[in-house]
Amino acid sequence: MKKKIGVFGGSFDPIHMGHINLAMHLSEQIGLDQVLFCPAKISPFKVKTPPIVSYDQRCLMVEQALEGIDNFFLTRVDEHRQAPSFMIDTLIDLKKTYVNDTFFLMLASDAYLHFSQWKQASRILSMATLLVGTRLGFEAELESKKECLQAKQCHMPPMDISSKNLRCRLKEKLYCGHQIPSKVLDFIYENRLYYP
Repeated sequence: MKKKIGVFGGSFDPIHMGHINLAMHLSEQIGLDQVLFCPAKISPFKVKTPPIVSYDQRCLMVEQALEGIDNFFLTRVDEHRQAPSFMIDTLIDLKKTYVNDTFFLMLASDAYLHFSQWKQASRILSMATLLVGTRLGFEAELESKKECLQAKQCHMPPMDISSKNLRCRLKEKLYCGHQIPSKVLDFIYENRLYYP
């Protein structure tokens, strides 16, 4: 039977509650059967500023964050890549496993606004439906792009979390337990990630 598969890419450096909540809301509103979290080994948007933490450690954090959440899975589909992980390549590789299933590409509103600049954006649209979690402050810009990019928008509760800000908080040894899943935070502390 054909399944509806959510595909959620990102650096996840580190994964946080904003990522989990976005995936949860989009999944529930559309009725997805599975959500695949795809950490980028090398993000094409961060070639000059690569992730602070290794690919394996980021994958472990994603695995820990998803523990106990039904139908949310880590995929290491980009593990073999030596060049930047473009979403079109990720989808092509995933399609080899999920041949008959329907893909839904999950995006936060800030990523959606730059989607037209992605490698082979039109081909991505032929392979997956865009699901966009809208956030406060982006509504007008999102509405202007909605038709040309054939996206389904899902309204999100207001959240102001970013991996970049969390890395700064961790470096300054500020409390992050309200924004990072507890097992992930334990892993960060045990391995002294993001701070000296």
